[in-house]
Amino acid sequence: VILLDLSLPDSFGPETFIRVKECAPDIPIVVMTGIDDEELGARPVKLGAQDYTVKGDSEGAMLVRAVRHAIERHRIERELRIAKIAALEAVKVKTEFLASMSHEIRIPMNSILGMADLLSDSELDEEQRRYVEVFRRAGEALLGLINSILDLSQARAGSLELGHVAFRPHQSG
Repeated sequence: VILLDLSLPDSFGPETFIRVKECAPDIPIVVMTGIDDEELGARPVKLGAQDYTVKGDSEGAMLVRAVRHAIERHRIERELRIAKIAALEAVKVKTEFLASMSHEIRIPMNSILGMADLLSDSELDEEQRRYVEVFRRAGEALLGLINSILDLSQARAGSLELGHVAFRPHQSG
């Protein structure tokens, strides 16, 4: 924790805080001031200070509280950053898995549909033809679902490619 007194002689107040924050961005800063001015203390907090306190309180109790608060807040912020990184990595891994699995499932599904088409072109009785048609429709529905999963995973991974389709809007009159 950096304890920064903004009201020392030759101090430039909040500007000093800004310079210290630039030099040590990951270290929590508690700002102290000898002037009981809410705005003077609030400006560094808005700029990233963990807390501020006015010097001269009873036996330094406020200063101790401010330092403890700064340490705890810094710990929590660090844990949140680590958790965010882990969550983003988990989303990336899940997206890559979905894309891979969708691709791996789509290849044999296309083979099944191709074989269903070949089978439907052969000599079949009416019952067999109905079975092949059910088989083909279910395969197409499953392939549509697989393609949607693949599109979603590619969109989440930022690798979805959009195509251009020429069309002419219907002109009336």
